[in-house]
Amino acid sequence: MQTFLDWLTGYHPYLPSVITTTVVLALLIATNRVTLNRLSKNQGKLLRQQLLMIVFTFIGIIAILISLPISDAIKGQIFSLLGIIISAAIALSSTTFVGNAMAGLMLKGVKVFRIGDFIRVEGHFGRVSERGLLHVEIQTEDRDLTTLPNLYLVTNPTKVIHVEGTVISAEVSLGYDVNRKAIETHLLEAAVLCDLESPFVQVISLGDFSVLYRVSGLLKEVKKIITARSELHKNILDTLQGNGIEIVSPNFMNTRAYNPDHHFIARTQNSTTTNESPNEVEIESILFDKAEQAETLGYISKKLKRISSGKEKLVGILANTTDEEEINKLQHRIEHLEAIETKLTNFKSELDKENQTKK
Repeated sequence: MQTFLDWLTGYHPYLPSVITTTVVLALLIATNRVTLNRLSKNQGKLLRQQLLMIVFTFIGIIAILISLPISDAIKGQIFSLLGIIISAAIALSSTTFVGNAMAGLMLKGVKVFRIGDFIRVEGHFGRVSERGLLHVEIQTEDRDLTTLPNLYLVTNPTKVIHVEGTVISAEVSLGYDVNRKAIETHLLEAAVLCDLESPFVQVISLGDFSVLYRVSGLLKEVKKIITARSELHKNILDTLQGNGIEIVSPNFMNTRAYNPDHHFIARTQNSTTTNESPNEVEIESILFDKAEQAETLGYISKKLKRISSGKEKLVGILANTTDEEEINKLQHRIEHLEAIETKLTNFKSELDKENQTKK
């Protein structure tokens, strides 16, 4: 290697440096294009792409310094200076850049959450749509994208909605003149109408003018958490008013002239249509479209890898099988996997086209 560098230096002292710099830049550009292309097809790999580019850039800088036509003593001083600069950068930026990078690696290793999960951090709530070396992007209830630094997630309690189900609740304050058991019966009925499992009612507080009740239940389909909360409130309102129980503020109850025959309940409208609009769309499909698509692409990528691995194993078994019946079974299974692989690949291509169109 040294002889080759000496031979190049014979033509021009800076020729090795120029060639090395050109090669390094070409490799970095090619790596960046390849990783970005793979990133568009495999959501959730931004952290890996950023780490790869940082490592390659550092290696390229070292290669360029080695190729410079200077003495070994000066090279040693340059490397020492580079080490001091890196150490100073780490020391000065430990709470920002490096801190976020370390926090990103910790979150990746601990696997606190993944793409598509619902998380709540302080006053921020939404679905994870992207994870990077320095930040996590969530799609909020307003369909907007919020970027949270990784260090912020590490230093603040992060609540992750359990993928297998979460408890949703709603509170309502009612007067002391309404029987508690009747209220519990109607609140449980409202929870059942929302398809909540194992519903229960709690008495939260006994106020000066009213009693605060909370009805809760287990929601299995966590992706419908926004809709489920809204439906729970709707059903509570309909169930209580439908059974003659009024819901008014304590101040209003305290200041009105008492009339036992006057109840503040909305009048029931006679209608032949259903309670809900037939054209009502699922709210989550609008609010969390990017997070949903990112989760779907990640799932498809994992599924394709498993199918590819399964095909390789079946092909290996097929090559060592002589029984005709077993060969037919293996070929049928391989064809079945190939059909699934084709469908998933086509669906993934359609999603990629939609992403490119939106961009």
